Amino acid sequence: MNQQEIDALSQTQVSNLARVLYCLGLRPHIDAMTGYTCALNYKHLTTLLTDKHQVVELGRDINLLLEELFEAGLISSKDSVDFSDSLSGKRFVLPLAIVQTDVERDIHSQTFALHQDWVPRTETFSEICQLVGLIKKDFDKNELGEFIAYWRGRPHNQFSEYQWHQKFVSHLKNNRKVLGYNATQSIGYQQIDKQPEVVLSDSAKELIEKYHGKPTGKD
Repeated sequence: MNQQEIDALSQTQVSNLARVLYCLGLRPHIDAMTGYTCALNYKHLTTLLTDKHQVVELGRDINLLLEELFEAGLISSKDSVDFSDSLSGKRFVLPLAIVQTDVERDIHSQTFALHQDWVPRTETFSEICQLVGLIKKDFDKNELGEFIAYWRGRPHNQFSEYQWHQKFVSHLKNNRKVLGYNATQSIGYQQIDKQPEVVLSDSAKELIEKYHGKPTGKD
């Protein structure tokens, strides 16, 4: 394990269980050239993570830990991944564990506090949106400004360029859920923009039925 992995695992938002999952469940079995893990086996991982203090039984518990590692930049995927679905048989990539180009090393290894002029890189932003299923791949200056203002008030938090992109995409996704915005709708294997729906209350329906077909009093 290299220093980049150790630094990423040392982040406070990464739980001890997620660290065990990475160090014992994923890292020992990667392809040294590609960084790919073995196919995810829930039974093996729940047994590995269960001890006398805590029992891990469900696949969704594993998914929560994988999502922690994803947001910390410790795992990634070449395909879209939904952490609310079964990931049995899924293979992840451990980007910090493989030999990287200078550009890749820069975006993953150099950490910094978020600054006022930070702007997401189009390619990286689009890639992460695709991975987490955020189809509406745009944002306005208010969404970016809110994100920057939040982290500018926490200058002791320093992350890599890639991790800042992950946090921004997560910020957009979570905020849109809170606001009741659903950017996607599944049709088979496709996801499309979902149009707003109008839902009538029972009282409104009664009024429509009562007055439907009656003259309005106007010529």
